[in-house]
Amino acid sequence: MKIIKTIKTAAIHATGRKTKEEKEAERLEFIKELIKIKKKKPKNEAERIKFLQQDHYLDSITVLDKDGKVLIKTGDAGETEHLPRVYQKAREAFPETKMVVIKEGNGYNILYNKDGLLYVFKSPGEVSSLETKIIAEKLGGGKQ
Repeated sequence: MKIIKTIKTAAIHATGRKTKEEKEAERLEFIKELIKIKKKKPKNEAERIKFLQQDHYLDSITVLDKDGKVLIKTGDAGETEHLPRVYQKAREAFPETKMVVIKEGNGYNILYNKDGLLYVFKSPGEVSSLETKIIAEKLGGGKQ
């Protein structure tokens, strides 16, 4: 029986095909390589926020307290003084509002309120309400 297996293996190698065992060994080696790859870990809070911004394809992240004081600002956030007023106007018109999305040029401004903080995300594409909530949670309440 061993001779037949050896002949079969030799025939497969002659045709350039791989045996089942070789395919399994290649798959195992590939999985081992994937396990070795580690995602770069941030060294500090600013780098962690930068990675979060990149992971969610955001142009900028700004976190403001209820008085309009900037707690976090990344990327090309631009002017932010008027944003709390914009959000308040939306809340006056729609009291249950948690999130406001403003289409501007080629992107979106997302205003999200949680725990007395106003999160402002600029994005080239749409961001769902669930993703917005997750980003805010990952920011850890805006505390640096």
